[in-house]
Amino acid sequence: MAGISGRALKAISASLIVLIVASMLAVLAPVTTAASPATPANVGPENGNVTKRVKAVEVLINRVECLINRTLTLARQYNVTIPENLSKKLSVARELLANASSIAQEEPKKAMWLAIRAGRLILPVYVYVVRHLPTEVKEEILAKRVSAEVNVTESAIKRLENVIKWIEDRVGNVPEPVQERVGKALELLNQAKELLANGTNVKQAMVLVIRARHELGAACMMLKRETGRAWHVAVVADMALRNVVMGVVKLAVGINRTLTLIGNNQTREAIVALTRLHNYANYLLIRIKIMTSHIKIPVNASPVVSNMTKVLELSKEILLEINASSTQAVAALKAGDVGTAVTVLNTTLTNVKPAITELLRTARWAHGILLHVKIMLEHIGKNMRTWLRKHPIRHMHLPIVPRNMMVLIKVLEKRVRMAKTAYEKGKLSCEAYARILKGTDAALHNILKTLNKLPDKVAKPLAEKVQNLIKLVEHELGQLKCKV
Repeated sequence: MAGISGRALKAISASLIVLIVASMLAVLAPVTTAASPATPANVGPENGNVTKRVKAVEVLINRVECLINRTLTLARQYNVTIPENLSKKLSVARELLANASSIAQEEPKKAMWLAIRAGRLILPVYVYVVRHLPTEVKEEILAKRVSAEVNVTESAIKRLENVIKWIEDRVGNVPEPVQERVGKALELLNQAKELLANGTNVKQAMVLVIRARHELGAACMMLKRETGRAWHVAVVADMALRNVVMGVVKLAVGINRTLTLIGNNQTREAIVALTRLHNYANYLLIRIKIMTSHIKIPVNASPVVSNMTKVLELSKEILLEINASSTQAVAALKAGDVGTAVTVLNTTLTNVKPAITELLRTARWAHGILLHVKIMLEHIGKNMRTWLRKHPIRHMHLPIVPRNMMVLIKVLEKRVRMAKTAYEKGKLSCEAYARILKGTDAALHNILKTLNKLPDKVAKPLAEKVQNLIKLVEHELGQLKCKV
């Protein structure tokens, strides 16, 4: 590389230090993790968030340690004497980092702050060493640093392009000025790469990188300003869809296992399997409620936002159906009523399918996975029909416990009451309310058949209660204007 003047040398030193400080800011930023609901023991490990936090702290410690080693290597290699005041900072930084490493597993938050303090102490030492390096070494380090920043910025541009595509798939076209800014950032970056490849003007390459980052930042701000609300709702809707897919997969697995266990007269094991399904569906519902609590949908929402809101409503409807039906099936099995348990599970499959079909029309970006889920439900429905042919309910004799039968009736009564309240408040669509009523009606008629086989003294009070509930359900169905 050609020699440079003293003024240019100062410029290179300043440029290098600017890049060093900029890169260190990212290293020293506090590590945060998104809050999420606690995971039940039967769903997944409770220390999932802690593990992620520990890994993040370990990465931070490793980066600061690398900076310390780099500082000492440069000072030793080029005979740079570190002043006593900076040497003390270096010693304290190493001590803090050692303490952080020793407690990272047990106290990750405390370890994080120790690592940040160590990084802040080592930064002025590193800057001092760099300032006292030979000219050609500074030029080489600057070239490497700018090259690294080019790679980082290029990765950021690619990530933003992926975000833009993600938004376009869900929300619609992104404003043209955003695309123009991204294109400008890429153009500036390519110019910087060309200068670095020729080795002609590293400082100018650095300036181009900074300009590229400015364009990129402007594009991000513009994107957030123009599509912020729809983008936010789309993120929540996308996460809700993932939860629905997980919930329906668990439903399919749970139904298959329950049918196998019931067929083998392993009622207790079937109750355990359905309880796990209920707990998982409840966990997913809590997650969706937490996510949706952070968004506010205006009355005059745009069609895009309304579309995303519909995805959220359908997602909650599906998980509520799985949650409620698993509760009913457990109550039925505890009451010794296998017929109602199987009927409820079969009705759940029937009720979930229309919502999945509606999601297919609404969430077009997830068409592939939702189509797979729909096909899976059809397959499970086929398995259910095959099972019923092989295991007629009338051939299965389990003890009927009136007290547990009363619990089942109360569960169904509560479900109708809650669904009616949600529908009247506008939180449940007419179609969803109709599906819940029809499913409950089928379960109630099945209970009535079982009660008719019992002595009148035992069955009559319960049968009257069931008949009254059937009348209420059928009255509600008759009042609805929608058809399912």
